[in-house]
Amino acid sequence: MLWLRQEHQGKISHEYARWLIQRPPSAAPRPRVGKQVADAIRAAMKGQEPGRINHAVRQGQMYADFLIMLVNRTNWVVLNDSEVRGLKIALFFERLRNAALSDDEAQAVNEWSVILRGVVTDLLSLQAASELIRNKYFEGECILLKDVLEEFEQQIKIVQNMMEVYDRVASGAGQPERATDSESVGQIVSEQASARADYIVAVAKSKMLNDFDEPEAADAVIKPYFLEGLC
Repeated sequence: MLWLRQEHQGKISHEYARWLIQRPPSAAPRPRVGKQVADAIRAAMKGQEPGRINHAVRQGQMYADFLIMLVNRTNWVVLNDSEVRGLKIALFFERLRNAALSDDEAQAVNEWSVILRGVVTDLLSLQAASELIRNKYFEGECILLKDVLEEFEQQIKIVQNMMEVYDRVASGAGQPERATDSESVGQIVSEQASARADYIVAVAKSKMLNDFDEPEAADAVIKPYFLEGLC
């Protein structure tokens, strides 16, 4: 939490990456926080049986490393999809313009709305997934870098504005079931958010376990998701 508040929050991704590159490997977050955790545990358990201390140190370092990996992974997922989301949003405006010029405007708008609902559920489920992770593992602290968060919030705002306009049209046309804020859409967002959060956590945990020389445990954590993809 100290690392998150002092070194991560409010930072811009490329500036933070440049800052890390300029520092020696031992000053990177993972080894440095790991050492701080080890020192704190040894101080708190001073005088106890060495084997017990060593076990506690390893467990503490693994969990701290997992949390850092979880922050990094969540930021990567949000940032990696940002450009694609931006292109999709731009495409929506173009599709809507084309729908107004279509010979069958009603059909074109219906097709547009289907795509909109898909993007809405994808974007909102990712937002909800990041919030689930933030609340469960970081006591509600912001875990997204400044530019990642700002771009994400801007895209959400744009899509929400599109949702509101479309929902007013759907309700005015007597078809509230087509609204993007319907109960069915909310349920899909909730289910996808839980699944996405679980996957992000699994990837971070698998990476941590592998780096702590526990490859079998790492494989066991991530294997169900690969098997699910094959089904």
